[in-house]
Amino acid sequence: ITAMATLITLIHRDKKPNGTTVNVGTIQGGKATNVIPDYCSIMLECRGYTAKDISGHIVRIQSHIKHIAQTQGVTFTVTNYIKEGAPPWHTIINKSLRVLLHTSAAQASIPLVVQKMTASSDANYLGSWGIPTININRGGQHPHATNECISLSEIKDTYHFLKNVLVNIKKIKNLS
Repeated sequence: ITAMATLITLIHRDKKPNGTTVNVGTIQGGKATNVIPDYCSIMLECRGYTAKDISGHIVRIQSHIKHIAQTQGVTFTVTNYIKEGAPPWHTIINKSLRVLLHTSAAQASIPLVVQKMTASSDANYLGSWGIPTININRGGQHPHATNECISLSEIKDTYHFLKNVLVNIKKIKNLS
């Protein structure tokens, strides 16, 4: 468990290039208190905009594993190291879609920020097939943490934006 804690700490300290993210989602080890555990396992996920970004981070994780094994005298067994998941999200936002989004945001009096993201949704697949897609962040703070929260005003702003998108989309003739 101590070796795995060292690995997790190093993973979180690493600089993550180009928006690459790494999350340790599960950790398991030991069967009782006051007993040295015979194993410890973690499951982690690495997301990035490109396979190259993800591969670079995986190489750093492998280097950490080798160093910890040598210095702490432990054995690591890596299984299912690379699991195919959703492709990085991307889309081609054509002029009609851009006008729709900007108009709808302006009508809701909220800023529109267009950026790359590594989040996963159906839009990841649709965008990789060339279908124009959008993912909408509803605001909030501390995503995926125990103190994740969103204010009522952010919910209200998101509602107005989405309502405007649906009303305005009828006026657009060519989104593809």
